[in-house]
Amino acid sequence: MDTTENKIVKKKYKVTGMSCAACSAHVEKSVSKLPGMIKVNVNLLNGTMDAEYYEDQTSSEEIIKAVEKGGYGASARFCAGGGETRDQDLPQHRRGRALRRLRR
Repeated sequence: MDTTENKIVKKKYKVTGMSCAACSAHVEKSVSKLPGMIKVNVNLLNGTMDAEYYEDQTSSEEIIKAVEKGGYGASARFCAGGGETRDQDLPQHRRGRALRRLRR
C-alpha cells in the first residue's frame, strides 16, 4: 500500500489521568504502535496529545481506545485546520469563565 497518496490527519486530544512523565510516555508509546501513526506528542502539563496519522489506516476512535486501554481517559479536542473545541473539553477554569460571560 502506497501511503504517499493517503490523507494525513492532525488532531489534538485531551488526555486525563496522567500524573507523571512515565504516564505520558506510556500513552505516547501505546498510541505510536497503532498502524498509520506518523507522530505522537503528549504534553503532561496541558493534559493534551497531538497525533498525526494516515486517515485510512487508523481513526480517532482507535486512538482513544489505545489511550483508554492504557488506563487513561481521552477525547478528541479539535482538528488542526478547522475543527471545533467542545465546551466539555475546555479546562475547568476556562469553562467557568465562559459560563460567567454567558450569564451576564
